[in-house]
Amino acid sequence: RTAQFDWAKPLFGDTSIWDRYVMGATSGGDLRAPVPVVADVIVTPDLESFSAYGVEACYQFHGYALRDVAQVNVGGGITGQAMSYTSQTYGSWSIVYWIIPVKFGTGTTYERVVLYVRNAGGGVVVPATAKMSGISNVAGSLGPTDVPLIRNRAFLVSFARELIQTEALRSTSTRVLGAPSVGPSSPATTPASGGVDPSVSLTAN
Repeated sequence: RTAQFDWAKPLFGDTSIWDRYVMGATSGGDLRAPVPVVADVIVTPDLESFSAYGVEACYQFHGYALRDVAQVNVGGGITGQAMSYTSQTYGSWSIVYWIIPVKFGTGTTYERVVLYVRNAGGGVVVPATAKMSGISNVAGSLGPTDVPLIRNRAFLVSFARELIQTEALRSTSTRVLGAPSVGPSSPATTPASGGVDPSVSLTAN
């Protein structure tokens, strides 16, 4: 975990929590990337607060150019969204995110997990067995000239499916994503140096 953003509480509620994790690949494995994967995780009892800050509207408001938006099946009966965007300041990124209800004590809260990976240099490794079915375009589309973006989307969808599958096995956990169960953090890649702009990470359904 590299950061916690308390400034967003007026947006998502006084009891909301926004944590950022940075995950780096270890050697081996059939799913890895040469650049870190950033995860923003927001937990709130107010589901409508996610809808109030839609991903497309947010990034467009801040001057980002959206390349494509797709609906994706991330496993466990969960539908997420995938997209790529470009900023002159922060570069080109691919994103996959989803929102799920989470039991917390006797109540229910809601959690949004957003995975980012930079579209730089290629080199992501996706399992040969990965099935990229369950992807449907919402806006724009990726074609034969967009191989890096297609590979990064496949990488993030596979990454999301493995996270969700792992957390399903840990059903007693009250959090979907946590540093001890996900992997090592990379303190060298902070929001400032990693290129993710925390002021516009308000992705929502």
